[in-house]
Amino acid sequence: MRRLIGAAVVIAALAAPGRSVAAAGETLSLEDAVREAVKNNERGLKTPLRVKVAEGGLERARDAYFPTLVLGGNTSFGTSKTTGNLSLTLSQPILAPSAIPQYTAAKHTLYSERWGAEQDKRVLAFDAAKSFFQALATERLKQAAERRLATAKSNLDNAEARSAAGLTSSNDATRAQLAIASALSAVAGAQAQVEKAYLNLSFLTLRPVVKTLAPSESITKAALAYDPKQEDIKAAIDRRFDVKAAHDRTLSLEASAKEPLYRLLPTLGVSAALRLDPTPSAPKSLEAVVTLNATWTIFDAGVRYADKKTRAAQADSAALDESALRRSVETDVKIAQASLKAARESFKIADEALAAAQKSVDETTTLYNQGLAKAIELTDANLTRFDADVTRASAQLTMEQAYLDLRQALGYGPLDAQRVDDEALPLHPVGHGLRASRPSVRASHRRPRSRARAARVAKAARAGSRSPSTSSSSSPSRSTTWCRRAARSRRSSGCRSPLASPGWSTRLRSPRARRSRRATSSSSSSPSATSSPSTAPRRWWPRRARCWPTPRRWSRAARRRAPSTPASSPRRSSPPTRPRS
Repeated sequence: MRRLIGAAVVIAALAAPGRSVAAAGETLSLEDAVREAVKNNERGLKTPLRVKVAEGGLERARDAYFPTLVLGGNTSFGTSKTTGNLSLTLSQPILAPSAIPQYTAAKHTLYSERWGAEQDKRVLAFDAAKSFFQALATERLKQAAERRLATAKSNLDNAEARSAAGLTSSNDATRAQLAIASALSAVAGAQAQVEKAYLNLSFLTLRPVVKTLAPSESITKAALAYDPKQEDIKAAIDRRFDVKAAHDRTLSLEASAKEPLYRLLPTLGVSAALRLDPTPSAPKSLEAVVTLNATWTIFDAGVRYADKKTRAAQADSAALDESALRRSVETDVKIAQASLKAARESFKIADEALAAAQKSVDETTTLYNQGLAKAIELTDANLTRFDADVTRASAQLTMEQAYLDLRQALGYGPLDAQRVDDEALPLHPVGHGLRASRPSVRASHRRPRSRARAARVAKAARAGSRSPSTSSSSSPSRSTTWCRRAARSRRSSGCRSPLASPGWSTRLRSPRARRSRRATSSSSSSPSATSSPSTAPRRWWPRRARCWPTPRRWSRAARRRAPSTPASSPRRSSPPTRPRS
């Protein structure tokens, strides 16, 4: 019996995949498995091809704006003579209204295919990660079965020794042999599950898995502690590649639905032909012709309106699908969050149950060695611990898969870096977030704004308005006030008036500025200049106000619209005068 048991254990050990490699210390991590799957799997290799197809469609739509050059010729052989000619024709479209929506639709189709390709890679990465955790769970089950077999063998040796000493009956050894048989069956089943999981992982990575799997403790820790914030849930729509692909698909169909109406407009083109007739009897051997072509299809039997109806219905259907997908994002996140919470509680309970089962095994073993417990109680304790091992492994797999489902619903990749308990988890080989959506790209060209920057700019503006070089009054100057208004209208982050620096007058090089300075100097030297509002000098305006991104034409327009306010107004102050040399 012992020889049979030993032979079964040896066979199970040799049948374990990668056991010889594991002895050398080589392991397969989650990052490597995901990277290999995205790199080698056909689903990952097919994603650039769909993008190339869309790029070809965009280039085909762009051809309507470019000229074509055709070289042709013909010859004829007869009994009397042989004739022939050669022609070179250049055609250039001038006005092709239908090409405009077709090009827009092709462009949005390309965007949609790019987002769809990224979504396919992300789904493949999640499938590889889930397959990796499935293989890890089967490894844990096999290890639990092996521990059960080792415990049963130890109990058999102990029972036989106690039976030979006459302390117990031979029934204890018989029960121990039955426990070994059950443990061997569990080991064989677990080994079959491990092989299946390894084959599934090998199918995704396209390479035979000959390494043992490295446990991903960081994912388990993140699954136990991760709780998404409300901001992350709201921003999930902007991160989801499938939502972006659906949005661009809808825009493409909407642009395509406008194309039939553009057929109501005429098309215009020009062509130039150069013909060569080598026949000696021909009056002109070389002839050049320029032709202007105009085509206007007034009525096409209602084809354009039928196409309009069909494409508009397709666009409305795509818009409804996009709306349903957008609404389902928050629902998916909440469902995944609830599933993760339930799986987390189940894992904690299973972990406590495993600790209690191990304690029960230790206590029962001690009592059995002291003769205070029976063999059946020891067998039941070992079986309970095995069940607790299986329950914990299943609960851990469920929790990790629920965590991956939550990350997938939030729009993250399976290996994105996530900070948990002030510890940065070194994750992420997957290409997530390589590009932003087109609205985000357009918005990125604007100057960034932040509360801290706005506060600094406002503080600097207040400090500049209180500068002694600008005026004795605490109110801001007119140019500073207008610059602030222009900055608010343009959503800029702030501006700086030239009056805020001591050397403001050195930058006023225009003739109008010099006349304004002379008028200000002459009016300030007169005693009646400040007493009468009618004799107040005309307000000047700097040619180049240092206000980003205010163009020069804005300053001129504001200068024309600026009202003339008396110098004694509390909201205005005259610029400092500079004595002429």
